[in-house]
Formats: sequence, structure tokens, C-alpha cells
Amino acid sequence: MLLREPVIDSDTAAAELGIAVGNVGRTVQPLVEVGILHEFTGFNRNRMWHAKEVTDALDAFATRAARRAD
Repeated sequence: MLLREPVIDSDTAAAELGIAVGNVGRTVQPLVEVGILHEFTGFNRNRMWHAKEVTDALDAFATRAARRAD
């Protein structure tokens, strides 16, 4: 899921994982603890997480692709 959508919110995670929105925090927390996901809103509600390594890889690819297009 994170390769398709490296930035997720609780609703997206719940729908993708087939769990209740209220259970997303418990499911996502282990990924936050090991650094796979980073919560970036700072909110207790309407939280969003970011898979930084995935977006960094996509950004690097976009940079390389732009150089080849010139």
C-alpha cells in the first residue's frame, strides 16, 4: 500500500487494511516506531503519515527523468 500511496490518512489506511478507523493508530504505530512512517500533522485527530523513503525515491527518480528529458 505504501508504495502506491506513500502519504496516508486514517481513512485510507482503514479502507486499505480492512480495519476500523479507530484501530489505525495501533496498526500504524509499530511502523512509526521503526521509522518507516512519520506522522507529520502533529494532531491527535485527522492524522497523516508519510513513508519518507518512498517519496525520496520517487523524487530522485523524477529528478533523473527530468535530466534525461533535456
